[in-house]
Order: sequence, then structure tokens, then C-alpha cells
Amino acid sequence: MNVKTEELSVLMATPVLLTESQKDYDDFVARLVEEVQPQNIFDELNVRDAAEQAWHIRRLRCTRTSIVNMSFRKAIVQLLALELGTHQEIEAEILADQWFTSEKLKAELAAVLRKFKLDVLAIEALAIKLNGPDLERLGREIAMWEDRRDKAISKLFKRRADLAERVRAATQRAIDGNGVAPIQTGTA
Repeated sequence: MNVKTEELSVLMATPVLLTESQKDYDDFVARLVEEVQPQNIFDELNVRDAAEQAWHIRRLRCTRTSIVNMSFRKAIVQLLALELGTHQEIEAEILADQWFTSEKLKAELAAVLRKFKLDVLAIEALAIKLNGPDLERLGREIAMWEDRRDKAISKLFKRRADLAERVRAATQRAIDGNGVAPIQTGTA
């Protein structure tokens, strides 16, 4: 961790969950600090906010995948028992459990699906469909956090643009001789 990263870490409690890597988070913040090069406490606060929000966006995106993955078993049962009607619910539940561990059963299930002009993507599609409202809500939450991150970044660069404009105006006044003593050239 460089000095700027250490200064930034003093300003914030690390938003790392038990399932996440502190090292990955620290590396991410270090890269962000290196890229942005905060100049003062205000920059550091905006970088901190952007880092936290970006980390949370990453977490939510991973969560979206996990939500779908968790529903594969339910989707297999529903697909076999209710949608296609090829199996009784109890039998479909047993097959769904075995689907995760048996390549032979995966091949048999794929053959059943082919009879209906489907493939294993039908399981994925149903898992997504089963979680539609949750995924939609999660999508809105991701968009909200992206907006917050973008506002933190915009504040940072707006401050820098304001500073750059003030410096430009001051240097122009100096060049024009307005309110600043002209540059003296000495002769020896």
C-alpha cells in the first residue's frame, strides 16, 4: 500500500464482506488512487466514495449470477414435472439433485430436452424467469449505485475543473497585467 492509499484507508472502514478478499479490495483502491491521484482531502473523500460504490456494484453483479445459479435445481424440477410433464415431481427432484454431480444424468436430461427441441439453456432460462422480479429489483439497485459512483467521480473532476479554470483565469490576468504587477526584467 502506498502513502496515498494508506491515507485513504484511514478515512474509511473497509466494506469487505467475509466472502470477499481484503487484498483484492486494497489492490482495487490502490489502482484507483494511482489513476486519480487525489490532491487533497476532498479528492480523497470522493475517491473513497467511488471505491466503495464500485466495490458494491461488483458485489451486486456477482449476486445476480448466484441468484440464477441457486435456482437451477428448482428450474429442473419445474421444467421436468410441470412444463414438460415428463416426470413426477418426486422423481424430478431426485434427478435435479443428481444433475449437479452426474455427467451421465446430465446427458440423459439433455436427451429428454432434445425431444422438445430444447437444450440445457432451457434450465437457465427458467431459472432466470423464476427470479425475474428479484433480478429486476437488483438491476435497479445496480443502476442506483452506478449513479452514485458516477456522481462521486463527477464531483472530483468538477472540483478539478473549477480549480483549473481559476488557475487559467489568474494566469490570464497576470499575462494581461490586470491586478498583478508586471514581470520585471533586470539588466545587469
